[in-house]
Amino acid sequence: VRPLEVIVKPGELMYIPAGWWHLCLNLTPTVCITQNYVSRAGLPRVLSFLRDSPQCISGVCQEDRPSFYERFRSKLQEQLPAVLAEAEQKEKSDTESQTPWAKAMEDSTQDGFTFDW
Repeated sequence: VRPLEVIVKPGELMYIPAGWWHLCLNLTPTVCITQNYVSRAGLPRVLSFLRDSPQCISGVCQEDRPSFYERFRSKLQEQLPAVLAEAEQKEKSDTESQTPWAKAMEDSTQDGFTFDW
């Protein structure tokens, strides 16, 4: 796979789809607006990823990675308990019939939610 390299000019916007590994290098002082978004369909995989692969979490200090799953789950339990229960039930009942790529590309536009700390 060949990486894609672009320079975003003033007034332009870069959209990075969910699950895409990326690196941004600011060449000049820059304002970045980002939103952490998880769809309901993708939440079981996000929970699994945070729990099972903390070493791969980006954007979080290395010393905070081991506890990130519990912090995330705790906030969901506090703010959206029904969504968390649904996701954990789906995670338990998910079959391995889909490839990881197919699971990652599930429709992320339906019944999503946002969160913050």
